Amino acid sequence: MATSFARGLLPLFGGDYAAGAEPAKGLEQWQLALGEASLPNRLQISIKDKLLQTADIEVGLLEATYCSELFFVPANILIPELMSLWTTDPFELACLADSRVPIAAAAPMSRSKFP
Repeated sequence: MATSFARGLLPLFGGDYAAGAEPAKGLEQWQLALGEASLPNRLQISIKDKLLQTADIEVGLLEATYCSELFFVPANILIPELMSLWTTDPFELACLADSRVPIAAAAPMSRSKFP
């Protein structure tokens, strides 16, 4: 999952394989994105299973929270301070203490009950 997430992070590091970037430059950006997605304090993934179940399929939910860096002053100071007032989640608090902001996304996952 971290590899798939790194593909999504690639534009944050200036990489875009589809645009025909130089291989050496693209590799460096890919390594940065993969390194970021591999850090345990940058990405939290949870799977909630069987939110919906029918005779043929099961549907669950994949939730990912990424600890994103803020680049603009004073936003990189003010936003984490304000957000830390209303969260109690340990991952989010650690992210905010690192002057980063947790960004969450959820996606449904389905699987067939029959092979």
